[in-house]
Amino acid sequence: MEVDLASPPAVGPSAGRTPPSRRFPFTPYPTGWYRVAASRDLGPNQVRPLRCFGRDLVLFRTTNTSPAVLDAHCPHLGAHRGHGGRVVDGSIVCPFHAWRFNAAGHCVGVPNTTIVPSRARLRAWPVQEVNGAIMVWFDEACRPPLWDVPVLPESLSPAWTRFRPTRPRQVRTHVQELAENGIDLAHFTAIHGGQISRIESEELKIEGHTLTHRMRNRFAGRISRNTRLFGLAEDRQTRLPGLLEFTYYGLGTMVCRAEVAGRFPVSFITVLYFLPVDDAFVQVAGELAIRRYGILTFPLLALAVREAERAIAADTAILENKSYLNRPQLGDTDGPIMPYRKWAQQFYMPSSPTPAGAQA
Repeated sequence: MEVDLASPPAVGPSAGRTPPSRRFPFTPYPTGWYRVAASRDLGPNQVRPLRCFGRDLVLFRTTNTSPAVLDAHCPHLGAHRGHGGRVVDGSIVCPFHAWRFNAAGHCVGVPNTTIVPSRARLRAWPVQEVNGAIMVWFDEACRPPLWDVPVLPESLSPAWTRFRPTRPRQVRTHVQELAENGIDLAHFTAIHGGQISRIESEELKIEGHTLTHRMRNRFAGRISRNTRLFGLAEDRQTRLPGLLEFTYYGLGTMVCRAEVAGRFPVSFITVLYFLPVDDAFVQVAGELAIRRYGILTFPLLALAVREAERAIAADTAILENKSYLNRPQLGDTDGPIMPYRKWAQQFYMPSSPTPAGAQA
């Protein structure tokens, strides 16, 4: 199930620490699409409160099953429609005085009167439902969406399993820092050496809001007679050649495709969604699918989910306590970090502060 975004907790090492707004030289809310819920967690006519972008929002499905997101507080007397609101005839009804608002944010009904205040409107947020995710567009200048999130072919192919969620996690950091992990080559072997023993960058491709980083690597692990991988068995050490490809659609969505060669080749895809909750926390949620491989499919899928969660946990311990350096002293094996940061600048408004050292 999805984490309740209505009241994000301060847990673990992040509790009581300095918020990221003082750690990073840019706004915590870059322009882009962000997942606010999984499709499976919002049924017809259901209502959910959201807390994201430092704002209170409300998510609901209309009678034609389309998701809608509005500002949460009623302009009448301020009730939060995500707590006790309900959907009637495609509109959301305020739990306080039963004012009704449609998916476009217009007030369409006030009980016991024929007069609807002309200024009784709510901000309607652009929404896109794709790949089993409900995505909301954020832009500080309220510009309409500048691109769409593409449909992932794996989500439609019968050769692949359905996506399975990883455990959501709240991390005290910035979305740009989370996404940078897929560029930082050195951290793969330093932090995830039990999974990856060697890695090298093969290609960095930038096309507007999309960035793709392709790498060759060797997956570390052990294989037993039951073909259990990545340290779950103790029979013999392996170094399996493989490919990693990380594709970013803005800073809110990172698609990680991996291919493991060897006697038991495996292909899997992990989609990581980064949602700025406020200026202190980012929610990290993952969805993972694997190419079907006979009777080994679901054991391998469960294993891949556990490994993804383990990797996110290991990164969290570092990211929550590191400082952002505008001009880091990089080595020749660190990966294309500065080109990535230069690409990321496009997601900040010109008036927003951007990292002074973020040039290639």
